This record gives sequence, C-alpha cells and structure tokens, in this order.
Amino acid sequence: MAVVTHECPDTVTGHDTETKNTNTKKKSAIPNRGSRLYRLAAVFLGLLCVLQLTAITLLWIKRDELKTSYAKLTIERDQLQAKCSHLTIERDQLQTGYSNLTIERDQLRTSYSSLTIERDQLQASYNNLTIETDKLQNRCNNPTKKKNQLQPSCNNLAIERNRLQANYASLAIERDLLKTSYANLATERDQLQIHCTKFTVERDQIQISYNNLTAERDQLQISYNNVTAERDHLQISCNNVNAERDQLQISNNNVTAERDQLQISYNNVNAERDQLQISYNNVTAERDHLQISYNNVNAERDQLQSVHSRLTAERDHLQTRYIDLLIERDQLQASYNNLTIERDQLHTSYNNLAAERDQLQTSCNNLTETDGLQNKLSIVDSFTKQGWIYFNGSVYHISTERKSWTESKKKCESIQGHLVIINSKEEQDFVDTLSSFRDADVFIGLTDMDTEGSWKWVDNSILSTGFSNWEEGQPNNGGWAFRQDCAVTRSRRGKTWDDVSCYESNYWICEKKTRFLDYDSSA
Repeated sequence: MAVVTHECPDTVTGHDTETKNTNTKKKSAIPNRGSRLYRLAAVFLGLLCVLQLTAITLLWIKRDELKTSYAKLTIERDQLQAKCSHLTIERDQLQTGYSNLTIERDQLRTSYSSLTIERDQLQASYNNLTIETDKLQNRCNNPTKKKNQLQPSCNNLAIERNRLQANYASLAIERDLLKTSYANLATERDQLQIHCTKFTVERDQIQISYNNLTAERDQLQISYNNVTAERDHLQISCNNVNAERDQLQISNNNVTAERDQLQISYNNVNAERDQLQISYNNVTAERDHLQISYNNVNAERDQLQSVHSRLTAERDHLQTRYIDLLIERDQLQASYNNLTIERDQLHTSYNNLAAERDQLQTSCNNLTETDGLQNKLSIVDSFTKQGWIYFNGSVYHISTERKSWTESKKKCESIQGHLVIINSKEEQDFVDTLSSFRDADVFIGLTDMDTEGSWKWVDNSILSTGFSNWEEGQPNNGGWAFRQDCAVTRSRRGKTWDDVSCYESNYWICEKKTRFLDYDSSA
C-alpha cells in the first residue's frame, strides 16, 4: 500500500524564508568581522603615529636644550677669556708698579747715601768748629787780639751759615717731594686693595660657573642616556610595527580569499581597504620622515656633544691660566709690600738724618751768632744730652709716654719748663716736626678751662692777640656730654689745632726759655 505525503505550500514557503534569512545573517557577520579588524589596525597605526610624534617632539626639545647649553658654554668661554685678558692687563700694571717702586727705592737709597755723606760733612764741620772754638778759647788772652783772630773765623762761619741755609731749603723741597711720593703710594695701596677684592669676587664667580658647568655636564649625560633608551624603545616599536604589518598582510590575504564568498559586501570592504591602504602609506611615509628626523637629531646631538667636550677642555685651560695669573699676582703683591716696607724704612732713616742735620745746623748757627760761642755750645750740648732740642732761643722736649693735659703740665713744670707756647708759623712748623717723631696728637699749653671760649696760654697770655692755627670748624667743644677745654696739635690731619678733653692721654711738648741762647737777629 503506498502512502502519499503532501506538504502545505505555506510550510514550504516559510522554510525557504528561514533558510534565506540564516544565510543572509551568516554572510553579513563575515564582513562585519573584517571591518572591525581593519578599524583596529587603523586605530593601532594612529596610536603608533602619535607615539612617534611625541618621541620626535621630545627629541626636538632635547635638541633645543643642548643648543641652549652650547650657547651658555660659549658665553662662559668668552667671559673666561675676557677675565683672562683683564688679569693679564692687571699683571702688567702690577709689573709696572713693581718696576716704579724699584726705581723709587734706588732713588731713596741714593738720597739716603747723599744725606749720610752730608751728615758726616756737617759732623766734621761741627767738630772742626768745636776744635777751632777750643783753640780760640785758649788763645783769648788779649781781647783785642782775640777779636782780630775771630773776625776771619766769624766771616767764614757766616759764609758757612748761608751755605747751610741753602742746604736747608733744598732739604725742605726734598721733604715735600717725599710727602708727595708717600701720598701716591697710599693711593696705590688703596687701588691694590680694591683689585684684591675684585679678584676675590671674580674667583667666587668662576667657582660658581664651574659648579654650574659640572651640573650641566651631568644633565647632558643623563639626557644622552635618556635619548639612547628612547632610541632603543623606538627600535622595538618599529619591529613590532613590522610584525603587525605582516599580520595585517596575512589578514588581508584571508579577506581576499573570503571576498569571493562575500560578493555582496565586496564593494564596501574594497573601499575600506583602499582607505586603509592610503592611511597605511601615509603612516609609513610619516614614519620614514620621523626616522630621518630622529637620525638628524642624533647627528646634531653628537655634534653638540663634541662641541661641549671642546668647550669643557677650553674652560679647563682658561681655569689653569687664571690660577697661574692669580699666583703671579700674589707674588707681585708680596714684592710690592716688601718694597713699600723698605721704602718706609728708608724714609724713616731719611727723616732721622734730616733731624740730625737740622740739629747740627742749629748748633752751627748758634755757634756763629755771638761772641759767647763756647758758652752756647756747652749749654746746647748739655740740653741735648738731656733730650732737649734747641730752636730760636728756646729748648723743647717731647715726651715718650701719654698723660692727661694736667699731668703733662705738671711734668713740664717739674723740669723748670712749661707746655709749649706757639707764637709764630715757624715755631708751629718746628712743633710739627717734633710731633711727627711720635706720629700722634700732642698737647700744647693752650686751654679754656677757666672760662669757656676764652683760650689762654699757660703763661696767661690771651690767644686772640697772637698766632692761631685752629682747624676749620674748631674749637667746637666736642658737642658731647663732657667738655673739650684743652688743645692738641695734629701730626697728620692738616697739622692744625683741635680742642679735646683734658682727660685724654696724649704725648706733650715742653718748652724752656734760656736767656743765654736768645736769638740775636742783628748778628
């Protein structure tokens, strides 16, 4: 028995529809998966481009930093060269100063020798005069005969007195020249002190520059290490890109094989593939351009590194030359100080000889003034042995210790004298000469302790009627809580008078009038 099976047309139609839908879903799923792969590849290539651009930007920044460091090193090299030139000029100036001081030292030695010879000549003249006066004293039996014998000697002594006065004037000129030289040396000493301070500041600046260069060198070394690490990282990234490119090529082959099965989505996939190919070519070109830029940056970095090394070597050479110049400057400074000390010693010896010459000249003048020659010589000799110095009819004594004005006055009175009374410009000059032996302020016999503003000498004579030598703006009574009622004469500041406190401790000068040694202007 045969069984006949009939299918419903609607059922057959529904079955065909379901089959078509299933095939359509399968075909649409295949192109969607390929599109996602291409999009992922494009995203990955975009990220890779961003990373390469970031790396190139960092390399450009590093290159700019290296250029900045190179510019700084060039500026510091120029500064060191300028300082080296400046030190060379100062060394030449110090050498010139040293030569000038050597010449001045030789001149002072020559002056010292000539003064020594002149002193010996004056001493010989003094001895001859003493011998001659002794002979005259022994022969003075007859006053008339003595007068006739002494007349030629007096004429000779007058001639010699004129010659000694001319020598005294020349010595005063030499003294002024020595004072001028002393002022010039003081100015040079101040200039050398300023140069020493400037050298110390420049040495500190160079030390700071050296520390900065060391820090910049360390930073360049760190930057070099970072660039090397980034280069290695980029190489690894390039290798990864190549591997991924191979994988994309395989995927592309698979997609080409599936293209026959996916005829419906072929056009869309083909268009996307073309776009990806163009993007890929652009990314490849950019990658090649970035690689070239990276190579250029590395080359510039190497050039900057070599320039940095050369500048570092030049800096070290300049530093060595700077240290040598500092050592040479210190040696010249030491030589200059030694010459200054030697010049001061010669100047002191010169002053001592001049003072001795003045004393001998004073003694010679006193010996030739009156007929009582032997008596005056004896008196002067006795005062000289006691530390007194003769001038214009009086003898003067400067103390070797410091006391107040009242104690100084008592000391002078205890040796039958009084504090010096200055009555003329010549006596002021003589007192200045005495005070220069102590190089300090010296009490004189002038005070207003009885009545403020009414200055009197210790012999009660009023100052307003005689010679005055106040410093400008003095006396001013000090303007302090204590009074300034006693006067001193300055040995340095203008060699003028100033009012000070009577309780200050200073040197003093005593004066003693001698009626046997009164100056006879008619002689």
